[in-house]
Amino acid sequence: MSDFQDEEPVVDPLYIGLTRPPMIKGVTDTAAMAIMLIFVIGFLSNRNAIHGASLGLALAAITYVVCYTLCLKDARIFEIIRANFQFFARASRRKDYYGGASIDPF
Repeated sequence: MSDFQDEEPVVDPLYIGLTRPPMIKGVTDTAAMAIMLIFVIGFLSNRNAIHGASLGLALAAITYVVCYTLCLKDARIFEIIRANFQFFARASRRKDYYGGASIDPF
């Protein structure tokens, strides 16, 4: 009976690729859209096109570094943050009724 030993499970590297969110240059697609939005806001906030572009690029670069660092830890970090904000937004409205932070029972 010593012939039967526990073997290591076969890990398929394709599995994690199917569950990861779409990435653009190392950040999720929602973070990439936020970076583009920040660039456009920085560009439009200044009347001079050169200064606006440089301000937009600087803000976008800082935002990209922050988003890239967060995505290195967990690829779904922005979905987790969004779900956390939704939970606390709903819970704060019902705090008086339920006596604590609880989500909608329905």
